[in-house]
This record gives sequence, structure tokens and C-alpha cells, in this order.
Amino acid sequence: MKKLLIALSLISAAGNAHAGSAGGEIGRIIVQDPATLFFTVGTIAGGPSLCGSIIPSTTEFALDLSTTAGKSQYAAILTAKALGSPVTVIGKNVCDVWPDRESVSYIVVD
Repeated sequence: MKKLLIALSLISAAGNAHAGSAGGEIGRIIVQDPATLFFTVGTIAGGPSLCGSIIPSTTEFALDLSTTAGKSQYAAILTAKALGSPVTVIGKNVCDVWPDRESVSYIVVD
């Protein structure tokens, strides 16, 4: 199953040219009004997106907590953080939640 998720991640990343990806443990989590979440992940897995490369750390992502997807991803982030489980984050290659942090396509809790 883990190999299948990795294969799907690689296929998805190849389809999203320049989309960022990162893996490892969840680091810093910041929740900001109005419903924006920023979080860091251990290390770069596939390189930064073009929009997310403005900031020094390219392992930072943003979620819109006003959406169902954002709330679900937030739950996965909190669970992974609490358990110390590594994650793989695949970005959307857009910074539509915050100008210098890539938005999240999906998160795999390893």
C-alpha cells in the first residue's frame, strides 16, 4: 500500500510541473485569522513550486480552513503532529491561499 501511495505521489507530482512537495514530520503550525493555516514539513522531496519559492523555507504550505478540504487536511496535520508520524505533502503549484506559500493538493500520513 505504501509503495502504491508513493507511486501515485510521483505520478501526480510529474503531472503538476513545478508543484512543490515535501516530506517528514510536521514542524511549526500557525493558525491565523481569517481561517488560514501555515505549517512546515521536514525536508523538500521534489522541489519548491514557483510561487512558494519566494520565501526562504520552501517546506512551508498554506491551507484555507474555511473549506471542507482545508478542514480535513488540518485534521490530518494535527493527527500526524500528535503522533509524530511523517507525512508527504504535495502542493497545487499555486499560492491562492497566501501569496508566498504553496496551497496543498493532498497530504499522505505515512
